[in-house]
Amino acid sequence: MPVRPRLVVLSIGLLVLFVTAFGLLRFKRSVDRTLITSRQEVIDQHSVYLKSTVIIPQARAGFSLFPATLSAKAGILYQDHLFIASNQGLLRFDQSGREVRHYSALDGLPSNHLTAMASTPDALWIGVGPQGLLRFTGTQFEYFYAEKASDFEVTSLLALPSGELWIGTKQRGLLVFQSNRAVEFDPPISSRFITALQGDNLQAVVGTFSDGAWVYRQGILSRFTKATGDRGCLLDDQVTAVAGNLEAVYIGTPLGVTEIQNGKVSQHFAEGLAIRSLTTGAKPVAATDQGLVLLNPRTALRLESARSASAKTTRQSFSSHGDTPSAINGLLPVSDGWLALTDHGIYATDSLERGPWNRFGIDSPDGWHASVIAAEPFQLSDTNISALAFDWDGNLWVGYFDRGLDVFDSQGKRLIHNEDDHIFCVNHMLALRDGRMAVSTANGLAIYDGTRLQHFITEKQGLIHKAVAMTHRLGATTEGWLAATAEGVSLFEMNRPAQNLFALHGLASNHVYCAESLGKRVYLGTLGGISVLEEGRIVFSWNTANSGLAANWVNALAVIGPKLFVGTYGGGIQSVEGDGQWIDYGQSIGRFEVNPNAMVVDGSRLYTGTLDRGIQIYDNTQDRWQQLREGLPSQNVTAFAFTSDRVLVGTDRGLVEIRKDSF
Repeated sequence: MPVRPRLVVLSIGLLVLFVTAFGLLRFKRSVDRTLITSRQEVIDQHSVYLKSTVIIPQARAGFSLFPATLSAKAGILYQDHLFIASNQGLLRFDQSGREVRHYSALDGLPSNHLTAMASTPDALWIGVGPQGLLRFTGTQFEYFYAEKASDFEVTSLLALPSGELWIGTKQRGLLVFQSNRAVEFDPPISSRFITALQGDNLQAVVGTFSDGAWVYRQGILSRFTKATGDRGCLLDDQVTAVAGNLEAVYIGTPLGVTEIQNGKVSQHFAEGLAIRSLTTGAKPVAATDQGLVLLNPRTALRLESARSASAKTTRQSFSSHGDTPSAINGLLPVSDGWLALTDHGIYATDSLERGPWNRFGIDSPDGWHASVIAAEPFQLSDTNISALAFDWDGNLWVGYFDRGLDVFDSQGKRLIHNEDDHIFCVNHMLALRDGRMAVSTANGLAIYDGTRLQHFITEKQGLIHKAVAMTHRLGATTEGWLAATAEGVSLFEMNRPAQNLFALHGLASNHVYCAESLGKRVYLGTLGGISVLEEGRIVFSWNTANSGLAANWVNALAVIGPKLFVGTYGGGIQSVEGDGQWIDYGQSIGRFEVNPNAMVVDGSRLYTGTLDRGIQIYDNTQDRWQQLREGLPSQNVTAFAFTSDRVLVGTDRGLVEIRKDSF
């Protein structure tokens, strides 16, 4: 009979073992899940996940880009063609130097502003501003981008022979591309803003905006900064260019060039000169704001040191012919010479030392040579557009963010380009009733009679503040007008301010961005809401607390019929009628940032320029919104102007003309 108790004991033991094993298994699974989750969190923390879309280049009907001074950022030879990344998109030249294709936003690219280039055996890789990466196979593009634009602002690219693609970014440091994501480089580099990349599998150099340079060699990462260390110091912590090989590395900064040999600083060159780019061929050469400089060998350095105890370096300029191009972003060796990629075009030479330099043109029949290019109609001085207007003579006025203004006649001939210490940052332009043009700038108010600057008005002439955001005509028949500034509003009679209003007079904020009239009232958009001006005094104000205004920062105002449309920074668009009845369009078109004074009415349509979502168009006859994003040089839309059948759209990356029947 003792068998039965033993079976019971055995059964209980087996049950205990089973329960224990099951508990251990569950515990192990829980631990594994925790480890996987933790591992994934670490991966996510150090990765940028990318979305992608395929782009088949195809011209968009009804859209045309205004030409602009070409700013060539980078160049590369790929598939027997020369490709140039520029402010105008991607240029493709054949072996004879003839431009065979120009890819731009009109072909479906996300932006005209291209920042960097690199090539692998199967593709050409191109950095895009403000964010993203293009993979080009010769026939189509694939665009990689992040959910958050600031995670993937590409500043530089390096394709290694191993097949790895390194991506320098503005805020996420150095990344390595892995198809659906980009992971942070390992070993970690603490610098967030990468400015330059150069190297191969044996050695790579990483330049940063404020943290010096990193040299990665044989698995060892070494850092060089301005601070004196065992390996020497750089001339500055801001790195603008890098170049070199296993024998010597050259680090360009705004204060000159540092040479590194065998892991230590060996000497400095071109001290005091701002370095834009570097190249190492038979001789190392630096491009500076003053032209090209040969980085002389040690022997010459010692000779100069002997002549002057204070001189630490020597240099030899190549500008003996007086025609060396300036603002060189890169030097590209080609079959029979060199190309200089500059902020004002592409130049060609047979010899860096002897020159001469000539413009590299579209119709170059005999290889990589040069030709003279005549200015195209409506050729802009810059692509960062801030204001547009037509004067009473039909001339087109184009204001730039930091390059002054151009005026073109109806045939596209440039009548003037004004750019000086006063007129460089243009905010707004308005044709006054007497035929003059009022140009609002960050430094004062410029009044033009025709194309001649008649007055420049600042605080000395009674303007409440020199930073003028815009001007606005008062009433339908009166000659009065106002200037909205950073410290209030100035009311003008003819050429002189007659009255100044600011917060003590009831303005919601001294910082006034825009103005619009509806009936006898003038509505002033400010940093603190909307103030209503009537008969020379502020009668009341709207803000988020006492009205349907979605954000107090009001950038733009426009009127259609009885409705005042309000564009805000962050709150999107609302409208209000005189009785205070508000309509919020946030549910249908979302919340976003409206650019200053980028809200204009043409007939029954309201056009609104946004910071990152293209154009919002409201058709008043149909009470319908439409969004336009494709075909624009940039999603940052800053200004509008109209002809009878076309819309001119200014962006921070160029100016596009659109036929109205294309909407």
